[in-house]
Amino acid sequence: MHIDDQTYQRDGKTYRRVLVRKSYKENDKYKKKTVLNLSDWDEEYIQAFKIALNHSDNISRIQQLAKGKSKKGKSFALPYVLNTISRRIGIKQALGNSKKGKLAQWMVMARLINQGSRLSAVRLANQYAVEPVLDLPLFNEDNLYSTLDWIYDRKSDIEKQLLSFWNNKFDSDGDIYLYDVTSSYFEGIKNEYADWGYNRDKKKGKQQVVYGALANSDGEPFGIDAFPGNTSDTKTFKTQIDKMKAQFGCDHVTFVGDKGMIKKPQIKQLSQASDDYNYITSISKREIKTFLKKGDFQLSLFTEEVAEVYDSKQQIRYILRRNPYRAKEMRRTRKNKIKSIRSALQKSNDYLKEHSRAKPSIQLRDLKAIVKKLKLKPVINIHQDQDNSRKLELSINKEALKKKSELDGCYAIKTDVPQERKDKQEIHNVYKSLSQVEWFFRTSKDFLGARPIWVRTKEHTVAHLLIIMMAYKLERYLRNHWRDLNNTVAEGIELLKQYSGNIIELGKERLLTIPQPNKNDKAFFENLNIELPQTVPYKEIKFATRKKLNSD
Repeated sequence: MHIDDQTYQRDGKTYRRVLVRKSYKENDKYKKKTVLNLSDWDEEYIQAFKIALNHSDNISRIQQLAKGKSKKGKSFALPYVLNTISRRIGIKQALGNSKKGKLAQWMVMARLINQGSRLSAVRLANQYAVEPVLDLPLFNEDNLYSTLDWIYDRKSDIEKQLLSFWNNKFDSDGDIYLYDVTSSYFEGIKNEYADWGYNRDKKKGKQQVVYGALANSDGEPFGIDAFPGNTSDTKTFKTQIDKMKAQFGCDHVTFVGDKGMIKKPQIKQLSQASDDYNYITSISKREIKTFLKKGDFQLSLFTEEVAEVYDSKQQIRYILRRNPYRAKEMRRTRKNKIKSIRSALQKSNDYLKEHSRAKPSIQLRDLKAIVKKLKLKPVINIHQDQDNSRKLELSINKEALKKKSELDGCYAIKTDVPQERKDKQEIHNVYKSLSQVEWFFRTSKDFLGARPIWVRTKEHTVAHLLIIMMAYKLERYLRNHWRDLNNTVAEGIELLKQYSGNIIELGKERLLTIPQPNKNDKAFFENLNIELPQTVPYKEIKFATRKKLNSD
């Protein structure tokens, strides 16, 4: 006998049927017979029936379960789900099944659960069922720090396996690679990468590390590298060319990077590396204006539909488009800027009116500084009233405003990828996918705790960033599969945390019985196509840090 538990839809409504069915053979044909309908039973009785049926070959076992002592165990569902996903997307295979590999995987999973330090990851193991899920033995923070060194030593192999697994399983475009950089700040000044540079985190007085991420055509990251905090974006690019050539052995590569990343020197580096190394990037508004002035581009080509201009002499293609939503947003922003300048003008006139000794020239200077800061100098003119020198006025140059607005929402993509390999729409779509790397940076900092960085050595810094990248792969998988549930990944993780097992003691043996999802939570598991086991063997391990919390 077996239980047939299925959910189905009819007339837009969802129904569930739970039937106890028996298979039998009649006239050389296999048939099924419904023995019992459990559809109206309460969930706990359904689960109890399932457990009983699973152990029907061992009645004494069921009797032991009924008599066994029970107490609340550790949270099971979240580590079980993350471990299952790790196997699906190749993280588990890349890290391997050694003790160090399991510890590395636990650090990856811990980033989604708590985003804390290595010490907190040890303490966290006392709350989550890492023993039955990952088969982890006793460990402390020293083991985790040595695992960071282990990750650093195997970084190249880990990255290659992550990329190979994904491309083979999901049929990605193996020639397209997205690349971008960001930075994160340090607490302290003793990190080997720490230096002063352009701080994207807007953290004054903090040194930083620059790091770049490589992703495949799906936006799935597979490689990450760290650089000193004063390294410019373009200086990191050559390392990625060498990486794809030497580490990954790629004969055909198309790098996708923004206009701040791929410039003339970087294009030259690509051509020197291989004739089959190409690029997809963009050009600045200033360059677009130059092309318009020379007649190479026409303003009429910038529409919602992509257009293409081919430079046969340079063998370069330009993909042109105007984003109507971005154009509307830019017009609205400019309107708000003008509104704020008018407000500042009114305050200045009120001040001059109330303070007879105040100098109009000072107010005029300050207002002009605001206009310059808001980049409206050709459009807005602030001047003194001809009839009243203590009153300031604002005038708008309509011709300059029109000129400034004509390129709203316009952009141009530049590439040397031949037309027979990718058409203009494909080139456009590939370039826009670069936003996936930006999303990785944002998520890694705001959700996965990539900043501030507390580790000191070069090896630990790189390993920390690689752990963050693998944690993002898990977060991305959850986000994509929970998209239609109207819940954030953080909310889904909090829900999974609540599914703690119960420890049943059967003499010297212990079992962890796992509660099954209730009606409201079931979609979180169904969307992932993951079913929780009903019982797992369990042993109690008390994890402890060598360094105590009061001296953390």
